[in-house]
Amino acid sequence: DEATVRDDLEILIPKMKRFGMVTLHDTQHTDLGPGMHRAVRDIQARFPVTSVTLPFHCGLTILRVEESDLPPIVPATTVKRGKSTTAPFSTL
Repeated sequence: DEATVRDDLEILIPKMKRFGMVTLHDTQHTDLGPGMHRAVRDIQARFPVTSVTLPFHCGLTILRVEESDLPPIVPATTVKRGKSTTAPFSTL
């Protein structure tokens, strides 16, 4: 539910590396979806995360941490000349 998702993300997000991802299911569920989206919006207001929602079954939302004090996750395939080519979801 909304409160549980928000509470879990408030604990998890600060411990994540830059570009780390979390997936949330049922974000377009007829009963749970509105609360799930409120929880995601609340987290985005408090933390530097971007999101994308895929319309599969009852919805799958992916959150990505855009800033962190921890070292970034940098897949080898995205590194060119020492710089990551990873873009925030909001720019895709």
